[in-house]
Amino acid sequence: MFGMLTETQAQQEERLLDEEEKIAPTAIYDLKLLRECKSSRRRWKFFCVLVFILTFTSVAQLYLSLSEFKNQLLVTTLNRVKSAELTKDIDIIPIHSHNDEWRRLPLYDALRVGAQSVEADIWYFDSDPETIFVGHNKVFLSSKWNLDDMYLNPLFSLIGQNNIAKRFEDENVSTRRNGIFYNNLHQTLYFYLDIKSNGEKTMAALEDKLSPFINNEYLSYYDSETDEFVEGPITVIITGNYPYDFIVSKTKRFFFIDAPLFKFKDDEELAKYNHSFISLASSASLYELTESRRALGGVSGLSESQVETISSYIDIAHNNDIKVRVWETPSWPIRTRNEVWKQLITLGADTLNVDDLYAATTFF
Repeated sequence: MFGMLTETQAQQEERLLDEEEKIAPTAIYDLKLLRECKSSRRRWKFFCVLVFILTFTSVAQLYLSLSEFKNQLLVTTLNRVKSAELTKDIDIIPIHSHNDEWRRLPLYDALRVGAQSVEADIWYFDSDPETIFVGHNKVFLSSKWNLDDMYLNPLFSLIGQNNIAKRFEDENVSTRRNGIFYNNLHQTLYFYLDIKSNGEKTMAALEDKLSPFINNEYLSYYDSETDEFVEGPITVIITGNYPYDFIVSKTKRFFFIDAPLFKFKDDEELAKYNHSFISLASSASLYELTESRRALGGVSGLSESQVETISSYIDIAHNNDIKVRVWETPSWPIRTRNEVWKQLITLGADTLNVDDLYAATTFF
């Protein structure tokens, strides 16, 4: 610790004292002056290090504060951007923005590249019933990262902008609400909500949050009384801790389940999802399908055995009119990642699960 002498320093001090006894009185003053200078140098070094640490910490905090302010300012600006300006000249591509809340600009980054599907991890707690938190890890949840501000408010605004001008519409034209994408107003946005907390409580809170979308006919739905599916600007798909019975019990259902693809070879399991539009889409990790987290073909991607296995699951899903997404595929090396993406597209995967949005756009 600072201010305490080490054993070596103590020995040096003893030697200096011995030398003092041998030195003439006239020279003792010069020796003491020298020792004081050495002590002052040590204190000065300590002071400089302390100042450096404090300065570095202050600069780092200032940088983080400015970065956060810059992001908040950018989000505020984007919230004022017109839907046409955001998605004009953007081709819609079948990619899924995995863990979208991790992006610098959640939702907006995905829409800017034309991502057809977006996923957010959500949490609900009885202690804060007005808030649905967004985040992958419970430890890092914050009230400022919530479903309303990050997704629902921007989506409602963007869709609302595309459904204002009614004076040019023909009465005989379909009254279906327009979607978000400028190049294809009838393209639905698949909005995945990965429930991390209690399923039923989260769904109850979610229904309340989405009531403005339901009232304005912005959501896809299935009517069990008429056995009719109506696609809207947004199709909400529930994954994670979804409460199966809670969802399928609804007469008019605005939520659809992300079915477990890896269970589709079990007829009883498949029967839970392949009717009444309970599931429009399914997904599974590479490990759940092939019992391996790696692409066993090395840099060439998936092995022949992995390709055959995945293909068999895709065939089952497609034969039941259910879309397919495979997640947790290798992200490194880049060449392997790209080869796996190519193979999945060739096999007929309907949506490519990606973390690197801009890299994925080059495949379509």
